[in-house]
Amino acid sequence: EFIVSAIADAVKFPFSPGADPKEQLFHYLHEKALLLLLDTFEHLLEGANLLSEMLAAAPGIKLLATSREVLNLQEEWLYPLRGLHYPETENAEHPGTYSAVQLFVERARQVRSDLSLADEQAGIVRICQLAEGMPLALELAAVWAKALRTDEIALEIQRNLDFLSTSLRNVPQRHQSMQAVFEQTRGWLNDEARRVFSSLSVFSGGFRREAAQAVAGVTTR
Repeated sequence: EFIVSAIADAVKFPFSPGADPKEQLFHYLHEKALLLLLDTFEHLLEGANLLSEMLAAAPGIKLLATSREVLNLQEEWLYPLRGLHYPETENAEHPGTYSAVQLFVERARQVRSDLSLADEQAGIVRICQLAEGMPLALELAAVWAKALRTDEIALEIQRNLDFLSTSLRNVPQRHQSMQAVFEQTRGWLNDEARRVFSSLSVFSGGFRREAAQAVAGVTTR
């Protein structure tokens, strides 16, 4: 119920007493040309219809919503976000041109300024592969560069995902480890979704839709 007031605060619009806040906001936005970023919208899905109403009332408004779930709106255009680009093979040419490698090296040099991509290419590439280019995983791995070589970091990640964690004071608790990220996501799932993911965990390296249907009873929806 606070989406309207949150947007009003973001665009610095003060409500007047008496009139409906939503109507006031829509009237204010009607002549505007704005891009509104609605970050982590997955926990606000019950208010998604408000976005349709806003677009109808203010045709000059564009909405960019990040969400782990689709909003299921007619106006919605989906752009799936995946990990950063990383080398598929250990001996890939020009590894420094890959965005995942660039992020890891940048963060690792914050704790070990003499880290050399040329000297530790194999370990760095392996870390990027194990992290599948996920920025948070790369940043958590980079923190360990102050104590371990990159090949050792890669080995620890392969042994146990719990290794990817940090004790930095100004990192939100939900981003202090990959397990924390998974637990937060799991908390949003209903019982059926948890059952499905548990069943799908028997697969390694991906699976086809037909296999998911056969093993986990997953529908095509």
